[in-house]
Amino acid sequence: MSPPLPTSLPPLPAPGLVFHNANYLAQTPVLLLVKESPSNWSGRYALTITHQGAPYLEAREEQRREMVFRTPTGEELLRVVKQVHKWSGRGEEYHGMRPDGSEAWHVKLHRGMKGTDYRLTVFRTPYAEETMLVQNKVLEQDKGILWNGFVVATMSMHEKWKHLHREDLVNVAPGMDILLALGVCFVRYDKQKTDAKTAAANANAANAGSSAAAAAVSG
Repeated sequence: MSPPLPTSLPPLPAPGLVFHNANYLAQTPVLLLVKESPSNWSGRYALTITHQGAPYLEAREEQRREMVFRTPTGEELLRVVKQVHKWSGRGEEYHGMRPDGSEAWHVKLHRGMKGTDYRLTVFRTPYAEETMLVQNKVLEQDKGILWNGFVVATMSMHEKWKHLHREDLVNVAPGMDILLALGVCFVRYDKQKTDAKTAAANANAANAGSSAAAAAVSG
């Protein structure tokens, strides 16, 4: 079952948290629906983001491992660059980039026996670094972002068994950077998609191995 619909989050103290565009600082509680687009092309990601049923933003994987969030008129707001360490054993990293090429935030996945930690570092300026907490099961939602004791955003998969395409709800507190909340939601989306592909590939490989062994025995 899906988590219950999120309730509005209390506002952050002024001036709030701005890491990207000040126009995307939540002024009131904001609830966004992030949905897989049915027009995915070339096997790459495509998402539509709506607010109160109206188009809000679009996101596409315009280059391999680069997800770009744009306004409906095409203005780039956020670029999420995924970094993979295939042979080192380190987890994936995601860099949230501003249009000017500077880094606004960074998420490093740390995979362990008890699950995956999201280690979020934010940069108000290139020299002002701080960490924010990302944890599971916050206010009955799948995952939440916390800052100095405030729940600044939550995210969860919505009605996942009732739709052909995946939908996520992103709940943003007044005073929180909306683009950061959407970026962390995409990290979760990509991580779960990657895990599903890996599990399917491992299952196919195991089935192929079993079939080969059975053929050898029968032969």
